[in-house]
Amino acid sequence: MKKILLITLAVVLIIVGGIWFYLFIFGAPASSQEFFADLGFGSSIQPTQFDPNNFQNDVLVEDVTTGIDETKALNLLTIRPVAGAVVVGTSTDHQVVRYMERGTGQIREIDLASNNERLLSDIVVAQTTQATWSHDGTQVVVESGNTTNKQVQLLSWQKDTGVSDISEQGQFISTELAPDAYDFAFSDDTKNLYYLRTDAKGSFGYSYSLTTHKPTVIFSLPFIAPNVEWTDVPLIFNRPGEKQDGYAYRLVKGDLQSAGPGGESLVAKAFYNTGSVLSSVIEGSLRGIYSGNKKFDVAIPAIPEKCVSGSNESKKIFCAYPIEQTGNLPTDWYKGVTKLQDYLWTIDVDENSPNRGTASVISDFTSESGQIIDAVAMDIDETFTRLIFRDKYSHALWMYDTNISKN
Repeated sequence: MKKILLITLAVVLIIVGGIWFYLFIFGAPASSQEFFADLGFGSSIQPTQFDPNNFQNDVLVEDVTTGIDETKALNLLTIRPVAGAVVVGTSTDHQVVRYMERGTGQIREIDLASNNERLLSDIVVAQTTQATWSHDGTQVVVESGNTTNKQVQLLSWQKDTGVSDISEQGQFISTELAPDAYDFAFSDDTKNLYYLRTDAKGSFGYSYSLTTHKPTVIFSLPFIAPNVEWTDVPLIFNRPGEKQDGYAYRLVKGDLQSAGPGGESLVAKAFYNTGSVLSSVIEGSLRGIYSGNKKFDVAIPAIPEKCVSGSNESKKIFCAYPIEQTGNLPTDWYKGVTKLQDYLWTIDVDENSPNRGTASVISDFTSESGQIIDAVAMDIDETFTRLIFRDKYSHALWMYDTNISKN
């Protein structure tokens, strides 16, 4: 009797062990057919294999572009969630928007003249959260994962022999970067990548050569987790926090110099590579532009992620900001507690203008789009006429053409 019980127990253990081993190797089957197929019986469905030799860059993907209406200044470019984008091209007659899809990390391109969208790269970067592009669209830093398991990699376009443009055949080559790096920016000539790293002792600014793939420390800071804007004269300020005093500095030949008075929840925005700084202590109602020892007031605050400089000639800054301020800004906005109903403004920052510091509304996003847009990642093309930005919550990609708004 004991032998029968022992044999029965052994058989049960073998069956249970076999099922566990199957699930460990194959995962849970979607159907009985899949179960037997995995064991070598029944129907077998073979996955489609990607052949890089037969990959066609000009194959159109599923159309999720909304179509650009050339009579409207504000256009929704894609409903795909976007991690980062750039407008490539020195003339509005022929420009494309390259973007990386949030979540999948796939790289796509929208032709602004034809409205056609195509897949540029089959690379999949799971859990992509942020993508920072070079101005020419040939380099992109990809941040993926989560706070406990973050990955950072650089994707660089490698042209096929005899090819002179990214729109032709080639591929993106991946290089791993330090997972704790942040605040990325490419040099204007796309020869170097700049970023910060921080630890318990302080923070370090790096210049990473895109030719030799070697990082070099270019400065160190005595405080932890600051933000930096990589202009010719880098602007450094500590991250805004509730009831926390903030301070902004310029880094001049390795020395930190004050970029204006500090204050509670300070944020700052550099512009025109001149060392001038638009500084906002929103909760303390301190808003000003500081250039050297000069200071003049501005009409609206400037949250860095919502602002971008116009051309040197125009002496204007474009900023997204609501007419009616709600919540405890900027703290609530950074926390995701407050959603802003943005308008698009221009701020006159010409020191010699009698209107300096004045702000004018050029677009009511809600009225023009039919939905509330909380703009983030504001950027501008090389003609300084086309703005692109994402909605903070849907991650949809928008474009605003200032040339059309003047008509």
